[in-house]
Amino acid sequence: MKSLSRLSGGGGFRLPNGYGLPIILALVLHLAAASALLVAWPASEPLKMKPVPTHVKASLVEIKPKSKPAPKKKAVKPQVKKKAPTKKPKVDKQAEQKKKEIALKRKREAEAKKKAEAERKAKKKKEAERKAREKKAAELRRQQELQKQKQQQEREQELAALLESEAAFEQEQQQAASDFEVAMSYADLIREQVIPHWSRPPSARNGMVSVLQISLVPTGEVVDVNVIKSSGDKGFDQSTLRAVRRAGRFPELQQIEPRVFEKYFRKLRIEFKPEDLIR
Repeated sequence: MKSLSRLSGGGGFRLPNGYGLPIILALVLHLAAASALLVAWPASEPLKMKPVPTHVKASLVEIKPKSKPAPKKKAVKPQVKKKAPTKKPKVDKQAEQKKKEIALKRKREAEAKKKAEAERKAKKKKEAERKAREKKAAELRRQQELQKQKQQQEREQELAALLESEAAFEQEQQQAASDFEVAMSYADLIREQVIPHWSRPPSARNGMVSVLQISLVPTGEVVDVNVIKSSGDKGFDQSTLRAVRRAGRFPELQQIEPRVFEKYFRKLRIEFKPEDLIR
């Protein structure tokens, strides 16, 4: 009981937390056991109380209940404070309408500006393309004109070359004709100088023709003479050869142009006929 008094802590009897039920049950069991002993004890014999040894001291044993696992605390979702609904300010319809008109006006101005910029760029591009076409066309005309001038110059050069060639040919022909006349006159002179040295053979007859080739040098000297076409009479052919050899030299040939000498007198051909040789 002293233990109970200590546990009560004064101010009334209180059971410690967690031990109330076990203590009550212990008391009930003790009372029940005592009652059973009293009932079963014989009536003839007086109840003798045995002295309780003083050395025995009872005390309450604190029985700690087995610890149970602490229940898991459920996660508590943080409560979101709901914002108090804000009061909508009163809308000024006229101001709102004016804002809309201003925004629409700015939008239209931006669109107009954008459109004008696009038109300006398109116009600039079109102008650049036009200038490029004109430049290309001008370059093409210039090239065509240069080609035309070049062709005209080529035709003029060809015509000039043709005229020059014709003039040169004509001049050459004239020169050739003049040289031929000079050559014929000198050939006649050589024939005239050969006649005095010719003696008519008895076998010579009119109609005979003996063609001689005389090799000369620019001094007019005869270096060789041959019959290249016989008259058919050996005596007449030999008489013409002797006549040329006797003449020996024709100094007049030194007066003619070198080109005339090279063309006609380096190898000179002369025909001799009996009737031409008679004087």
